[in-house]
Amino acid sequence: MTHKSREGQFFIVRASAGSGKTFRLVQDYLTCCLRHDDAHYFRRILAITFTNKAAQEMKDRIMKDVVEVSMGEGDMWESLLAPPKADDDAPRLNLSPNEIKRRARFLSEVMLHHYEDFSVMTIDSFVNRLVRSFSRDLKWDEEFQIELDEDSLVEAAVTRVMDRVGRPGQEALTRLLEGFVRQQVEEERNAQLKSQLVKFGKQVTKENMQSALNALDPEVWHPKRLDEYRKEIRKTL
Repeated sequence: MTHKSREGQFFIVRASAGSGKTFRLVQDYLTCCLRHDDAHYFRRILAITFTNKAAQEMKDRIMKDVVEVSMGEGDMWESLLAPPKADDDAPRLNLSPNEIKRRARFLSEVMLHHYEDFSVMTIDSFVNRLVRSFSRDLKWDEEFQIELDEDSLVEAAVTRVMDRVGRPGQEALTRLLEGFVRQQVEEERNAQLKSQLVKFGKQVTKENMQSALNALDPEVWHPKRLDEYRKEIRKTL
């Protein structure tokens, strides 16, 4: 793990899997809190993660470590007191051990009593909160809710595709889907087109499929070319 500094107080942490990223981030978070003699300072800090699991894990780690630091115990306590390494220019606490414990004790108490101000959240949650604060300016209902029903989304997309079948200008798509149905019948597989498209649609919404989808240039992989490729693969097989 390396800790690189940039302009002002901007730092980039480069770390591989399992190298202690969470520990380092919690350490930096507590350093930001404890360097100010204000137990409410954590309200001015925003930590953003990718998933709810990661956000909850970081919250739990921060609460656990700040309590241990207040008692002068644990790995985080030792890390906060340790002198900086030669290749590490991250912010440090220039405080006595007793002062660190005193500030950590007040910090843990305020965090518990004002847990709702403890801002460790996902990117989605942050954007939702930001948009909600401007709901009046955007002329949105202040009680709006964001919902993502993946099944309904896929069903609607499949319906739109099937509505194009047989229409003028959609000959290539029609032949592609007809060929797929014929192949399913010949191979004694499920030939119900809509259910099969819904099944495939749910697969392509998965995160690990995005790189493959992005590689399919629509200018190259249009329905006619896809139908030709399907025939080429079947002939090869």
